[in-house]
Amino acid sequence: MHNTSDTPTYFKFSPDVDKIFKVFPHAGLIEGKSFVVIVIEFAPKEFKAYNTTLSCHLNHNLSNNLNFHVHGYCSEAELAL
Repeated sequence: MHNTSDTPTYFKFSPDVDKIFKVFPHAGLIEGKSFVVIVIEFAPKEFKAYNTTLSCHLNHNLSNNLNFHVHGYCSEAELAL
């Protein structure tokens, strides 16, 4: 995430209730004119497609948020030797 302003911005992701998608770091501070790399881990529990929205709240304000629509697909491996 890139902070284009000169004011530091605090962020915090709400957890995925199904615990399929995990965000690292889930909270932090982005200095002004700086950025932070966010990693989203996909940890499916069964073979199927997953779709959810991850909410990121900015500056401790629940009405000021970013929504990330994430999709993942888990299929059973078919290998032959």
